[in-house]
Amino acid sequence: MGIFMFLVFVSSQSFDSEGRLEILTQSAVCVEKPAPKVSCVWQGRYQFQRPMSNTTTEYSILLAGFRGNPQFELNGELLQFTHPHQLDQNFKTGAPIQVRIPQSSLSTLNVLNVSIASNAIMGPHPGDLMVLETSKAEVVSAKLTTMATDVVDLANGLLFGLALLAIFMAFVSSQSTVYVIFSISAISIVAASGFRSLIEVGSDSTITVFNYLLTVSGSLLGPLILSAWRIKISPWFWSISAFIPMTIYVLIFTIDDQNAVYIATIVAWLANITLAGYALLRLLLYRLPISPLGRFWLSLVVGPALYIGWILTAGQAQDQTHAPLDNSVYLCIIIFMSGLLGFRFILDFVDLSTHEQALSVAVRETKTDVIKQQLIIQKQQVMIAAEKERNRIMAGLHDGTAGFLLGITAVAKQRSNDPAVSKILGLATDGLNDLRLTVDSLEETAASLQGCLNLFRSRVESLLEYSSLTLVWIEEPHEKDLLLDPNTALNLTRILQEIINNAMRHSDGDQIRVEISYSDKTASKIQISDNGINAPTNVDAVSHAGIRNMRHRAEMIGGALTFGITSSGGMKVTLEFTCQSENLIDTHQP
Repeated sequence: MGIFMFLVFVSSQSFDSEGRLEILTQSAVCVEKPAPKVSCVWQGRYQFQRPMSNTTTEYSILLAGFRGNPQFELNGELLQFTHPHQLDQNFKTGAPIQVRIPQSSLSTLNVLNVSIASNAIMGPHPGDLMVLETSKAEVVSAKLTTMATDVVDLANGLLFGLALLAIFMAFVSSQSTVYVIFSISAISIVAASGFRSLIEVGSDSTITVFNYLLTVSGSLLGPLILSAWRIKISPWFWSISAFIPMTIYVLIFTIDDQNAVYIATIVAWLANITLAGYALLRLLLYRLPISPLGRFWLSLVVGPALYIGWILTAGQAQDQTHAPLDNSVYLCIIIFMSGLLGFRFILDFVDLSTHEQALSVAVRETKTDVIKQQLIIQKQQVMIAAEKERNRIMAGLHDGTAGFLLGITAVAKQRSNDPAVSKILGLATDGLNDLRLTVDSLEETAASLQGCLNLFRSRVESLLEYSSLTLVWIEEPHEKDLLLDPNTALNLTRILQEIINNAMRHSDGDQIRVEISYSDKTASKIQISDNGINAPTNVDAVSHAGIRNMRHRAEMIGGALTFGITSSGGMKVTLEFTCQSENLIDTHQP
């Protein structure tokens, strides 16, 4: 930005009014040629006096801010000069011309005739004509030449580089409208400004084509402003912006009347400035309660005012002449367009950074989900492997160990009168019941708390069927069931079985009561009591292997075991345990 400000400062420096000549007469004539060829000649007559006090000083004619190919005739003598740069510029100020005046051509009162021919649509323009001392003219000419060539070429190169960057961004950005508009507009300006010098002077239609490209660039200025701020461009705005260059194209390449083309070009640029003014007003007044129609009518006032101000600032606008764009204004346009592209690039970069952060978060979340899914799959594979192993163990226990125990029981029943055989029969029966309990805990139906309790209830009921004890089973309804792993199911069943066995062996009552309740979704409470009368008063102080085993199993399933006395004097054992919430399942699911 500092370089740009320096360029604007340098471009704003121009020669002062010393030595500037006043025009006496002027006229402009256009030769009718087939479209799109244009040929106009401006002629002007100047008069100046040579200072009598300084007859030996050399003087030079300095012409700047003109458009066209000039010729100079001083006091009837044609002045010769050479110029290394392209003279007939399209729309901006070209390099100045310095013509040394021979001493023999000067007199006290001098008449200077200047003719400027141009192939541009806007016609020739005389610019500023001065007669200065040669030394001073060389300084001013060098400064203006640098501004008109080197600095402008640097700006054109920068604009062309930004156009290439915009083309690249148009392919990679999700919102490419602003980059497409900028690239078309920038290339059109560079073509009209910089490529003219690469084409031969004799090409009559070249400048006309470049002027059309300049009109295209101007018509895109309004959409460029809006799209840079991510404002949606209305269809009517696009229609007018596209209609302007299309109309100029038809007029340039079909109509031979230079005046009509000239007027149409002026109207087109007025429309371009109006559209750009509307876009700026929409940005500046977006918080004010002004409707889009109100902004449009306001721009119809602001646009022509800016255009007229430009004409008055640039210089003459009569006799079919229109001042070329001053290099400082041209650089300001490039700075403005570059600023729009830079602003939008920053917005897109911020969006890209935000999207990159969101993508990083999404990748991390996805990676976490993948890891969770892998853990679930691994857990399922382990469960499948465990299920297969459990089935193999169950089959082995059922077909092997259970068969042997059943054989022992059958043989022992034949000699049940023998006390020793009777004892063997009891041990075999207990072993068979314990084996059944183990097999039940390994079955799939015992994989949940409800299934485990149902299996345990059926075993207890069959066990108490031939005893004097009755079973009272009370369970409150519960909408959620709890998944149990085989170890938890086995430990829970062992605890409950040991409590039932103790009641059958030591209680002198006739009833065993099982109460099951749930304090919340994951906490369960199982209380088993009998109506006996001789239960020990301090069970916690009893160091019995069965009680120690039950406490240890309760700790293994994350629970606690407490002992108490019923009102009748019987034993009351309470088991409380909690399962993890992810093991909850809905019992109402089909």
